Amino acid sequence: MTQYLSRNELRALTGTPIRLRQLRWLATNGWPHAVDTRGRVLVARAYHDKRMGIISSAPALESLPAVQPPLNLSAI
Repeated sequence: MTQYLSRNELRALTGTPIRLRQLRWLATNGWPHAVDTRGRVLVARAYHDKRMGIISSAPALESLPAVQPPLNLSAI
């Protein structure tokens, strides 16, 4: 999979194949997006998946820092 939605996925999301209407829909609904040098509308797949509830926004347990015991300063 690519990091951006495909043209078909963008059409399904916005309900239209017309770029100007896609841009209007994205702006109205608060979706961050960009337009590349060829005029293609870009929406990040990661943002789409998070917003649509496909992936959890909570960090995985493996990515959390390990809890260290407090320092025993009285031992000094």
